[in-house]
Amino acid sequence: MLKRISLKNYLTIKNLEVSFEEGLNILTGETGAGKSLVLGAIEVFTQKRFPKELKKIDSEDLEIEINIQDGKKNILLKRVVDKKYQSIFYIDELKVKFEKISEIFDEFFLFFGQKSASKLLLQKNHINYFDQYIMISDSLISLNNLYTVYDSVKKDLDKQKKLLKELEEKEEFYRFKLKELNKLEIESDEQELEILAKLKKNNSMKKNNEDISEVVSKIDNLLLKEIYQLSRKIVKIDAISFLDEKISDASTYLEEVSYELSKLLNTFENFDEDFDALEDKIYISKELRRKYGLTLDKLIEERTLIQSALDNSSNLEDEIISLEKKLKLAYDQLYAESLNLSEKRKKFSGSFSLKIQKHLKDMGIKNCSWVVSFREKDISSDGIDDLEFLFSSTIELPPDSLNKVASGGEASRILLALSLELSKSFNSKVVIFDEPDVGLGGAIAEKLGQKIFNLSSNVQVICISHLPQVASFAKNHLLVEKTLNKEQSISINSLSRSGRIDEIARMLSGEVLEEEAYSLAKKMIK
Repeated sequence: MLKRISLKNYLTIKNLEVSFEEGLNILTGETGAGKSLVLGAIEVFTQKRFPKELKKIDSEDLEIEINIQDGKKNILLKRVVDKKYQSIFYIDELKVKFEKISEIFDEFFLFFGQKSASKLLLQKNHINYFDQYIMISDSLISLNNLYTVYDSVKKDLDKQKKLLKELEEKEEFYRFKLKELNKLEIESDEQELEILAKLKKNNSMKKNNEDISEVVSKIDNLLLKEIYQLSRKIVKIDAISFLDEKISDASTYLEEVSYELSKLLNTFENFDEDFDALEDKIYISKELRRKYGLTLDKLIEERTLIQSALDNSSNLEDEIISLEKKLKLAYDQLYAESLNLSEKRKKFSGSFSLKIQKHLKDMGIKNCSWVVSFREKDISSDGIDDLEFLFSSTIELPPDSLNKVASGGEASRILLALSLELSKSFNSKVVIFDEPDVGLGGAIAEKLGQKIFNLSSNVQVICISHLPQVASFAKNHLLVEKTLNKEQSISINSLSRSGRIDEIARMLSGEVLEEEAYSLAKKMIK
């Protein structure tokens, strides 16, 4: 049960602490006193993003503490919203993730407010509520497991069929592409770098050869010829004829240089590699990468995939036949379980409808009818039932969708009837009603109070009410009032019997309390 809630820096509240008891807790007070503000703090606790407008002072942390008693065990939940509007969650002073908080709230709390209860009117939620009511969680788990198998096989089959179709449509293109990719003779970036290094070295050697050949050519064709002509002239001049021998030595030296350089030319030649072929490999690699916009690794991967697809085209057909057999088996099992679940739902639908009709008749819709409608839909994780709640307020008209036929007042009572009946089968230990009596009054309001009181015999109920007929059933009556206190703009106090008489008398007569209201209030308090 919910023992206590503490608020700090929340909206207009500086500090506030409220305690609750087992059974039926009812909050009353004048309009605008802040009744929904407190219960709203419980609901907003579970929102992942905390609304900024709820923080009273930006420069201070906001804190919400919720104390839960589960048997003999106490659980303290805490949410702190810091100056940067970041939320930190705690369980018993230990920091936890939001998901853990969410799990605890799903286990302990069930909200029926004007906003949250409106979800009951949406058809998409009806099957979930009804399944919770008839308590078939084991059947749903079994069905969900079967659907998971069926869906997995179906996805595999669809994938294989898509591959086969693409292969058939693009076989010619794939074969052309594979032919191009098979020209690729480089298998890795490392191999390509190695080839580029060889080509660079070869180009360097070719340049050396060219330079040496040029030197040898100039020695042989220019220098030696010039020296020979010079020697002939020197011999004819007696005064310098003695230099002829030196010129002859120079000629011999240059011939030796030419010879040595010529020998070097052979050492620079590399006849073991086909460098033209290596350049072709690099060219093809670059062109294919440019054409397909892929890296070398991806080109090789693409070639492997295409080759595999072409090789396995016949295997794909065999795989599809096998998967189709598996899918039929999975579908048959799933459909059989779905039929079984559908029968269970239909079995309970009549008694559920009678209970809802009784609630509605007790609340003044005397000639109403309520039907749980079943239509078969495509199979899914929740079976084959397209389930919807249908309603009519009169015997003259057939039941129809809630959002089509229910007036505002009727919708409020339908929500309350569903809330009362469904809350019995939810595992929550705390059921919260936010103004369930809107639009009701008189004897109907008293019947509502009795229904909520009966519910509180099994679970703790916290309810905001404007009606004395409902408030008179409270085990713990909490009065919400505005204050001028700077620390807390509202006060919430548990009323004694005399205090309850005063409050119910006020609710009966308004601001001016009359003696008759006091007398009636004394009689009304249960």
